[in-house]
Amino acid sequence: MAIQLKTPWASIAKIAVDGEHSGTGFLVTRQHVLTALHVVADKSGQPFERIIMRFFPDAEFGDGSPVFETDARFIEEWSSISEDFAVLECLNPLPEQLKPLHLGGACRTEERFSSPGFGIAKLTGFTAIGTVSSSNDPFEGGVTVIGLQFDSGSGLPVKGHSGAPVIVNGCVVGLLRTAFLDEQELSSGGIVHAVRIQQVVLACGDLLKSAATGPIRWPALPSPSRAPVLADRKPEFELFQRMITGQSASRVLLLEGTTNSGKSVLSKELVKYARSLPIAVAYVDLKGCPELNGIFGAMVLDLGDEILPTARLAAGEPGLSQIIADLGGLNRPLLVALDTWEKSSDQTRNWIETQFLARLARMPGVVVLIAGQEVPDSGLDSQWSSLAVHRPLGPIYSVDDWMDYSHRKWPAGGFTRDHVEALAGAGEGIPGVISPSLARFIEPKHAALAARATGDGRG
Repeated sequence: MAIQLKTPWASIAKIAVDGEHSGTGFLVTRQHVLTALHVVADKSGQPFERIIMRFFPDAEFGDGSPVFETDARFIEEWSSISEDFAVLECLNPLPEQLKPLHLGGACRTEERFSSPGFGIAKLTGFTAIGTVSSSNDPFEGGVTVIGLQFDSGSGLPVKGHSGAPVIVNGCVVGLLRTAFLDEQELSSGGIVHAVRIQQVVLACGDLLKSAATGPIRWPALPSPSRAPVLADRKPEFELFQRMITGQSASRVLLLEGTTNSGKSVLSKELVKYARSLPIAVAYVDLKGCPELNGIFGAMVLDLGDEILPTARLAAGEPGLSQIIADLGGLNRPLLVALDTWEKSSDQTRNWIETQFLARLARMPGVVVLIAGQEVPDSGLDSQWSSLAVHRPLGPIYSVDDWMDYSHRKWPAGGFTRDHVEALAGAGEGIPGVISPSLARFIEPKHAALAARATGDGRG
């Protein structure tokens, strides 16, 4: 059965300049509307003298609410000629029904979109629908745009629809800016372009921070819970489960341990678990002290254009700043895993700690896993301390946990409790991962036990 789309008409503004209908906008805060710059300004970016916005809450709620009208103030610092966007401030208090829309960021080719607005095809409002044809088209002025294919094809009167939101999966991923037009100003080929919402959020900074933290589509926690083949580490695994399924306010897991404590094995199991949900993962091993741009390149390769559409086109420091902008627009979770932290360069440490982690609040779908003999300092002075959990990894003393491990690791034939207690030694515990020396002891024991269980008589 087809899903009925509920269009957020109460949040959509019909914009007039100097008494003439000019375009569409949409609420992004309780006071501000986002639209295309050319809707409210001339080619030089000079705003028209009077801008009026009208909202129609009855179109959404059917409750008889009257049309709400307000004058608007153009805010020059939050506008861009190259990106063709402008933020307007409502000069009158808004009714309660008018809610800001959630700003997302990532959209994929072939995803379906809707775009409600007030084009001249139907001045009372209509919702254009179609398919994302490209998530990252180059455009004049060196910017990138989203390519959209209207279902209606050619001939749609799109004038007046400029500035309308482009909505994918309940979040705004862009705003309409232009279309290929024929001599009658009708759309040609059904293709239109949209400003990338990540670029708008980046340019406007804290203004759109709350609007850009829309609902993240976290995966459901599997039932029954799938545990990795690890002895103990259950608190760390359960904590990670809560982080990666959106059930924890913490989103940074720091795993610190000495050599042979099992941190790398645990990290790889957690990464494997995240991918099984499935969740996108960027995994970087810092062994060998790679340069920061190398780490950036590895992330781009892992995540691709769908998640890092803007960052891929940049190089050096601009590219790294674009990573933060792109990840801030995600509406689904992402795991960034960094292993062997003690081998990282000073440049890498500085960027991760003072730039990436410090801005994690702007990236509500990002979970970070860092493992090493050292880990970043999450002290109270850091901007991300409230999001971090530090877990030192020591020896494992629980015989029950090791019994559970051996039964899962070697299901064909297990150890007795005496075998495991012998491994644990005189209260010294067992490392978090089977070391080569322990493996040389365990594997023959296991082979002998398996042989006896199958009756082949060897060993």
